[in-house]
Amino acid sequence: MGQSMRRRVPGALSCALVAAAVSLGAALGGCASQVPVKPPAVSFAGQTIDLDVAVIDVVDQYRPPMAKPNVEHLAPNSPGQAVRRWAAERLRAVGNAGSAQIMILDASIQEQQLARENGVAAIFTTQQSQRYDGRIEVKVVCQSPATGLTGYAQAMASRSSTVPEDISLAGREATWDKLVRGMMEDLDSRLSQAMRDGLGPMLKSR
Repeated sequence: MGQSMRRRVPGALSCALVAAAVSLGAALGGCASQVPVKPPAVSFAGQTIDLDVAVIDVVDQYRPPMAKPNVEHLAPNSPGQAVRRWAAERLRAVGNAGSAQIMILDASIQEQQLARENGVAAIFTTQQSQRYDGRIEVKVVCQSPATGLTGYAQAMASRSSTVPEDISLAGREATWDKLVRGMMEDLDSRLSQAMRDGLGPMLKSR
């Protein structure tokens, strides 16, 4: 009887160790899911807008405060980076003279604290704790001394999003990224139309 019991102990111990290992792995897996993963850059690859200029420059006139309530510098893909990528992928200089300036007037994301309820009911409710207000404004100025043509186009896009009080860092960064992508989608549409309206003679059709 004693020998039989001694033979069961190692097996029970092995099961306990396996269970502990599985629990630890699950716990570590849960932690890993909270680690922010940098999303791919905002991309605008596709049909280009051809300008009858020789040079295209991006002029960033917006200076991030690098402090709250502004948080754009913390975003995986900041609004300013997204505009520069837009200019690189969507615009193409196909002329022999002249220049175009892509002026970033605003590229901000601001954090606003939201009022939250107190009391017993609040304990059992996940409340929205912050709102993020994003704004991007861009002006395109074209000049061609050879032809004497000048023109400009300007557009702005803004979006807002709220987050719950228990949001993780990964979730917060995903919110910022979605905000930037949404604003850039709007800006691309609006600025493209503004360029057709204001820069018609300086656009090259293919």
